[in-house]
Amino acid sequence: MLTDAETRLLLAHALAYDARVSSGEANVAAWCEAARRARWTYDEALEAVHEHYATSTDWLMPGVITQRIRAARQDSAMRAAAIPAPPVDAIGQSRVAAITGGAFREIPSEPEQTPRTGALSRACPFCQAKPGEHCTRRGLTGRVRATKPHPSRLEVVPS
Repeated sequence: MLTDAETRLLLAHALAYDARVSSGEANVAAWCEAARRARWTYDEALEAVHEHYATSTDWLMPGVITQRIRAARQDSAMRAAAIPAPPVDAIGQSRVAAITGGAFREIPSEPEQTPRTGALSRACPFCQAKPGEHCTRRGLTGRVRATKPHPSRLEVVPS
């Protein structure tokens, strides 16, 4: 929250830009009240004053400062919440680190690139399907044949 002294200084900055006659006690009180209601900080308000006069010739009112502060806070929050893009390796494929059994390993981000041919020729480490058998999953009535081999079966290196 702004103090009386900070509000006076803020009004002095506005005065320097738009040639206000002076900031009387009523102006200071009104701006203090607007700052309190909108929870301005001095740094945010000063930045809003400078930004306003850098882009506008309009008279500066407390509502303009409040709008600029809210927009800046929203922008900052959105930037903080932005999810960074996954890293891209030398051949242009993004990789994801997966935790398996406490150890990290890299897996392709696109499972379609994993060769599916021959998956049934090896046992599945997930559902324990034997070579030649289809993978299964737990259904309402017991074990049900899965439509695709489990990813862990696809990743097993043939011996």
